[in-house]
Amino acid sequence: MIITKTNLIKHYSDFLDLKNNKLVSQNLSDLETQNLYDKKYNLTDFEIYKFITAYDYINDSLGCNKFTLTEGISSDINKYNNILIDLFYNNIPSNVIVQYPISIIFGIKQVGQDIEDLSKLEKINNLFLSDPEANDSYALNYWTEEYNLYKSIYKNYTGNSYTYYIFKQLIKLFLTEVYLYKYNTHILTYNELLIYYNIYYYKHQDPSTKKSISQWINDNEIVKVKYSCIKVSEPNDINGLPLSHLKLYLIDVNSFKSYNKSFDILVGNFNENWDKNLIEKSFSNFWDYDQELKNKIFLKENLFEVEENKNIFLLNLYKP
Repeated sequence: MIITKTNLIKHYSDFLDLKNNKLVSQNLSDLETQNLYDKKYNLTDFEIYKFITAYDYINDSLGCNKFTLTEGISSDINKYNNILIDLFYNNIPSNVIVQYPISIIFGIKQVGQDIEDLSKLEKINNLFLSDPEANDSYALNYWTEEYNLYKSIYKNYTGNSYTYYIFKQLIKLFLTEVYLYKYNTHILTYNELLIYYNIYYYKHQDPSTKKSISQWINDNEIVKVKYSCIKVSEPNDINGLPLSHLKLYLIDVNSFKSYNKSFDILVGNFNENWDKNLIEKSFSNFWDYDQELKNKIFLKENLFEVEENKNIFLLNLYKP
């Protein structure tokens, strides 16, 4: 997911190239596209372009209309500005990823292996807490404060349990092909490689023998290996842990291609057949936490020029 030129900025450049042309979707009818211009959504041309681009990419990649990017979003103002669209553009607010528990973000609870929506009563009385003794405790008060704070800022931004399901499926789609880096016995994401390089390698090497990461790769001391994410699962406590703790299971694409059985059999039995080939990483390993700020700065500097008559939108640009 991490790129030098952010995904959103790249698409903004593409949008400007199409500025004088009609926005056309390969998967939405003309009537559905026209509906995006309804005043109740208060969308800029760029936001309409963002939705169409994300929707077309996802549906074309999956070859079906299985996923709805507005599922669970009940507010018109957030219908086309939600966590699923921001996932595509790497534009989810960083505090949503690292601060709030998953249960708060999507209004859900885990019952055994199942994920369910919280009822209104549960949200009001916090009945879903896994530890009965936590009632009337610091944990309950903390959750209530966090829940109220989250809802005051991000109400209707993240939907429900089905939105959460789609969120996890899209992570797999966007990480269908991602490079990891093999160094000695370690398989590292680019983020992890940078941390290792800056903390361990760079400070302890003789200046005359130091190598850059690119030199490491060119000298085959680091090997780039293409991986694919085949499963996304919950951390052990969605009531207390944020999205950054989602567990991602990835497999070497070459190993994957050499497997002769069907994909369904692979997923159903990966614990038995693929332990030695699977790599487990957290969602945070693939997220650039600086990108949201870069996007904000870029949009603030550029959208004033092309959307001069939509200052109300700009004032609320950073509110989901």
